[in-house]
Amino acid sequence: ADTAQDSYASLAVKTMAVADWAVHHVDFDYLLKVDDDVFVRQDRLCAHMRRFPRSALVGRRVHGYEPLRDGSKWAVPLEVL
Repeated sequence: ADTAQDSYASLAVKTMAVADWAVHHVDFDYLLKVDDDVFVRQDRLCAHMRRFPRSALVGRRVHGYEPLRDGSKWAVPLEVL
């Protein structure tokens, strides 16, 4: 079994691993990843998601920004993403 180091630096890898595991082991209509400081308006989220096909990956890209590669707390190494 693959293991991911439990650190902020491994967050992107852990997020991708959880999504991959869920796709192969769980029957679900939607998969939602949020942080623990986020409040989800379930009614609005469900109404929004009904507009997309089941296989859609929905998110928001911030234009004009690239992943940080500078070694800071939020940096994501090139080999990860």
